Amino acid sequence: MDASLKDAPVSDAMSETESDARDATTELGNEPCPGLACDGGVCIVTDDVHYCGTCDNDCTALPHIVSEGVACELGTCIYTCEPGFADCDSQGKGCINEFSSDPENCGTCGHSCAGGTCVASVCGPATFFDGTAISASITDIATDGSSVAWGNATDDSIDFVEMAGGKNVVLSSSTPYPSLNVALAKGVVEYTLYDGTNAYQGSAKPGATGSGFIVTTLVNSITSGLVFNKTGSTVFLLDDAGGAIDLLSCPPTSAGCTSLTSLGSTGPGANLAVDSTPHHAVFGDVGNGDVVVFDLGTGTAASIPDQPSAYWVATDGTNAYWGSETSGPTPANPILAAPLTDPTSVTVLLPDTAGPCEGIATDGTQVYFAAGAGVYSVPIGGSTSATLLASGTARHLKYSTKMLFFDDGTRIYELAAP
Repeated sequence: MDASLKDAPVSDAMSETESDARDATTELGNEPCPGLACDGGVCIVTDDVHYCGTCDNDCTALPHIVSEGVACELGTCIYTCEPGFADCDSQGKGCINEFSSDPENCGTCGHSCAGGTCVASVCGPATFFDGTAISASITDIATDGSSVAWGNATDDSIDFVEMAGGKNVVLSSSTPYPSLNVALAKGVVEYTLYDGTNAYQGSAKPGATGSGFIVTTLVNSITSGLVFNKTGSTVFLLDDAGGAIDLLSCPPTSAGCTSLTSLGSTGPGANLAVDSTPHHAVFGDVGNGDVVVFDLGTGTAASIPDQPSAYWVATDGTNAYWGSETSGPTPANPILAAPLTDPTSVTVLLPDTAGPCEGIATDGTQVYFAAGAGVYSVPIGGSTSATLLASGTARHLKYSTKMLFFDDGTRIYELAAP
């Protein structure tokens, strides 16, 4: 075949393809991508800040970005957010998350207020349960992070709410004794009652109406603390009887408490905490004005003196924390700490609070406390406090799974921890 005849169709075909490509560029809308060839709206050139990856992606027009240093890399806009804003999903669509008011990213990306509001980068509380309709008078609360067990002095019942806004379930109302303490672990609720002379240890199944029953009668006693170990296999109980404070270890659903230590005291004990192993129990001895650290391994107790009103205590397995009052003409309300291995080495985390402590909890990084008309936090190393809730009554403060729970006597609230 003649070479000129063989090559002619090929040359013609290439010219036609090039022409089609130019026509396609125009037909697919070279506007608004001047100078760029697009295929279905996707720019072949991906490093132009005005047409980054797609014809309509102008990096310089994204919301709340700093104008300097904007770039386009492999079809994705690169930029810095203005102060107070963030791109929490990292999808290159601009800084659409405003830390000061975004309830799902309050103060920082991923910090959800769990139904509460976000104001000035601080989460506000959400109502977990509203007991107004049943004239609730809350004596104590316990939580596992998704449910709350609580005592109601209005009808002397032990109640349970499974989730925020969920239905309240009465676990026990068969004994006409006011409730004092409540503890909650997986599969079991423990509580104590008081009839004016004797205390009673009760047990119930979470969410099961009427499942409560009396396990043990504590003659001539009144209880002041009740808490589970981490696994829920043992409940620790602080029993005040006959001029002594007894720390008891009890099975949750059957009788047979064991006395771990007994301390002579002229007054009641106070709140009780154990670490997660547990290795130590911490409680207040208000009668003697002490905080007591009891080593569960060695069976020895160490008292921290001059703590006249340490009603609320907490521990993270490393330190004991408590709120107390100092002596002097103008009593302060400090938040204090001491190593469990050396309880007499006391550190003042905060020299004074908004008022007497009404509850204290810790996550091992921060110490949270209720005082005056609010909820606050202070780092475990000590510093200035942060205000988490500036108004309203807060009592019985508890921490679980990055959430704080407390009540005002009628309602139970949840507040996302920082």
